[in-house]
Amino acid sequence: MSKQANTRLCVGDTVIVLKGVDKGKTGEVMKIIAEPKRNKVKVVVDGVNRKLRHTKPSQQNEVGGIVPKYAPVDISNVAYYLAKAKRGTKLGYKWVPKVSGAASNSGGQDKLTKVRFAKVSGEVIPPKVFTKSSGT
Repeated sequence: MSKQANTRLCVGDTVIVLKGVDKGKTGEVMKIIAEPKRNKVKVVVDGVNRKLRHTKPSQQNEVGGIVPKYAPVDISNVAYYLAKAKRGTKLGYKWVPKVSGAASNSGGQDKLTKVRFAKVSGEVIPPKVFTKSSGT
C-alpha cells in the first residue's frame, strides 16, 4: 500500500526540468512516487528521462525487443511551468473566499477555500478535475 505524497504538484500538472540531462524540457506529470522510508518523492514526467528496456519474448510479450520507458525524476529537480511567463515557479497555498452563484450574506461568515497559486505571478492555479471513466 502506497502512502500519498505530501507535495504541491499534482498528476496532470505541466512541469519544467531544472537540472540534469533533460534540463529545460517540459512535460506532464504522469505519476507521483513516495518513498517514505528514504523520505524521498519522485515524479514520472511524460517525455523526460526516457530509458530503453530490453525485454525477452514471453507469453505476455511474444515479440520482445526494445521498449521505451520513463524513469522517475526527483521532485526537487522539477518546477511547475507557467505557460504565460514561459518559466518555472514555486507553488504556494492561500485561502480565498469561496465563489458562489448567489449572494451569500446569510450567516455572516464567509466560506474560505484553499487554492494553489504561483509565487512568481500570484495567479491562482485551478484545481485539476478528473472524471471517472467507465472501465470497459
